[in-house]
Formats: sequence, C-alpha cells, structure tokens
Amino acid sequence: VGACAPRGAPHQADTGSGFAAERREDPSSARLDVGARAPAFTARAVTGEAVTVPAPGRATLLLFFATWSHPDLLLYARMQEIANVHPDLAVVGVGLDEDQEQLRGLVRSRVSRFLVVWDEGHALSNRHALATTPFAVVIDARGIVRHVHAGYREGDMEELEAALAPLVASDACHSPLVTDDGPFCFRLCERRSRTAASCKDEACRAACAPDACRDRCARENQTRAAALAVCRKKRPADHDACIASCHGEEMNAAAMACGQQAAGQQGLVAECDAACGIAVCRASCR
Repeated sequence: VGACAPRGAPHQADTGSGFAAERREDPSSARLDVGARAPAFTARAVTGEAVTVPAPGRATLLLFFATWSHPDLLLYARMQEIANVHPDLAVVGVGLDEDQEQLRGLVRSRVSRFLVVWDEGHALSNRHALATTPFAVVIDARGIVRHVHAGYREGDMEELEAALAPLVASDACHSPLVTDDGPFCFRLCERRSRTAASCKDEACRAACAPDACRDRCARENQTRAAALAVCRKKRPADHDACIASCHGEEMNAAAMACGQQAAGQQGLVAECDAACGIAVCRASCR
C-alpha cells in the first residue's frame, strides 16, 4: 500500500510509493523539513478541544490522513497504539476530508486516543506543501522536526518507532502490552529489552526481558481473543434462556477476562464492551 492525494486534487502517475498531489502551494508555505523548526498552528479538534502544534514542552507526532484511504487508516490505527504506549507524547491527527462529519464518525467509532482536527479547505496541507498522505511528522520538545514519513507500507512502523524512541520518557517496560497489532507488540518487546540496561531493580529487568515480554504478548492477546469468542457465540433462541446466558458464569468470566486484557486501552475496551457488555447481550436476546 502507498500514499494518496487529498480528494479533489488531481493525481500524478503512481510512482510506486503512492500518488502525489499537484498541490495549490501557499506563497507563505512552510515545508516540514528535517532539522527545521516546525511551523506552529492552533486549531480546534472535531471533538471541541483546543489543539496546539507543536505541543509546548512535549514531543509531538503529527499525522495528516484521509478517511477514504486504506493506507491512511492503517497508519491511523498504528498511531492509536503509539498514543497508548507513550502518554507523554502529543499525538495529533489532521484529517483532509471534505466533510468533517466523516472525521467525527471515525473518532467516535475508533474511540480515538488522540485529538483530530479538520483541515478545512486543505489550508494546513497546502501551507505545509504536503504532496501525499498519509504523512507523519515527528517533532521534538523544542519544536524541531526530527523525522518525516510519507505513505505507509508494512515495516514502516519500525522506522517511526526508532525516530520516537529518543524523544519520549515513557517507561516502555511497564506500559500495557495488549494490542490488536501483534507485530507492534513484539517490536515493543525489543524496545523493552534495550530499556533494561537503564533498570535500577530486578522487577524492572524482569518486565523488560524480551522472552517474558513476547510470552505476555501472545498470552494476553490469546486470552482476549478467547474471551471475545465466548461473548460472540450464538445465544439460545429462547428469550429467557438467552437473558440468563448473558448473566451466566461463563459470560461473566469472559467479560472480566476481556476487560482485564484490554488493559485500559480505550479502543480495546470498546471492543470488549461491544461484544461482552451485559446490555449489548440482553439487547441481542430481543
């Protein structure tokens, strides 16, 4: 998969790394070049919160994306994982859709862990002379661009994670492991093994041990998957029996296991609630 141009903009030929847009470049455009100071902007998220980029005193990960593009949505999902692992990192999405209701729908359905602003009329993407999406920008706490990445292909997350690693203070060894992206979880284990060198106690070193971490990755995801399978299995046709099954020991245990394995990560908690929630189960008995 590659990159796409903002909808409504003409496309150049596919070069193999995605489509490039013929942009209407703002005369005062400020390119997002590595080593340059990131152009600042303030906006309002589609959910109403004020957003400042770069975030004052914090590293920032900025993502330009569009909801109609599959590569963009893949990278959007990976940004969710990064926001989960690094709460000290400011993650901001800039949506290029023509209609901000599309963005609101995405934020609601994915229970977004980061703020998303609407690039009305492509004002921001034109200002930054953006040619392709998805487009990710890593900015350090001083507001300097440290890394830019256009498009999204398998393996790209390793490059982004490496660029972020020196800029965040989050203790990767004690952050939740549960994720719907298996490769991300195992890459996180490799990062934890490198963090072990700075551990000051045995508990930290144990948490960072790569084998133990990989075992936890597999175990926690398998536990959640098994719990979800119990929650989603066909209910009895009889209404009373169906209601009883929603409150049965097996269902209660599955709901608890699923919730525990979601480890407070909002997108996964929402997934568990949608499958294992008592109210949802009862509603399915009607």
